[in-house]
Amino acid sequence: MPPVSEKKVPRRYVLTTLRENGHYEPITDEEFEEFRKLNPDMASYFEDMGESNPIESLEVPEMPDSNPVYTHWEEAARRLMQNLARNKNAWLFNAPVDPVALCLNDYTTIIKNPMDFLTIKNKLKEHKYSSLQEYLDDMDTTFNNCAVYNGPNSDIGRMG
Repeated sequence: MPPVSEKKVPRRYVLTTLRENGHYEPITDEEFEEFRKLNPDMASYFEDMGESNPIESLEVPEMPDSNPVYTHWEEAARRLMQNLARNKNAWLFNAPVDPVALCLNDYTTIIKNPMDFLTIKNKLKEHKYSSLQEYLDDMDTTFNNCAVYNGPNSDIGRMG
């Protein structure tokens, strides 16, 4: 990847893109030129303007206290699920545990609230979460169930 242009690194603002490795990284000079063609007004916020950078003049709109802090948290949660799916151990959590097929006779007596990535993805898709915390609780439940049933030091527990 070509080096990042200093023009795109004003004080504390960096234009980034999500790479195939699942990480956000600063865009290249070529990517910035393409961005500039498509979004000339927005690009001006990321160009070297010396002391008069227009991004400093942007006003943050007032938000009522009743608004959630993360108004687009569902999109961030979907991206997190996509990134998690790239993990080599994600297959363990991609679908609900089938205790019958896996001969886990005690699973339902030990795990009272089963959770998995497919269920979480469906709940996101159907907007069934009323808050970011509900989503995070389901994510925690997925991994906690793994540790509780398999033991935190087992191979599967460590994969979780």
